[in-house]
Amino acid sequence: MASSRKIADGGMWNQATWSQVRRRVIAMAGVDPHCAICGQQIDLHAKRYASNSPEVDHIIPISRGGQPYDIDNLQLVCLRCNRKKGKKMDGDYAESGVEVPIPLSNPW
Repeated sequence: MASSRKIADGGMWNQATWSQVRRRVIAMAGVDPHCAICGQQIDLHAKRYASNSPEVDHIIPISRGGQPYDIDNLQLVCLRCNRKKGKKMDGDYAESGVEVPIPLSNPW
């Protein structure tokens, strides 16, 4: 039996939908994908937890009202950047004076 969890809008997470959307985002990246945050090349064949393995990131995190399956809210990133970004958004760095290259939208 598949596990389910609630998301920020009160709905339930749909793993089947997420898997389809994730595959679509990775396919849209083409044959030479790069991380939307750091610009480093992503290895589509890397082992799951390698630092340059592909991950699909929510630009606006679900916990902050981002749409979980909306292609316009998703970007391909490397594992390292996705873990560093977490639930942060670009505006979270505005007051700190630190420049962090988190894009406001995806490149496509």
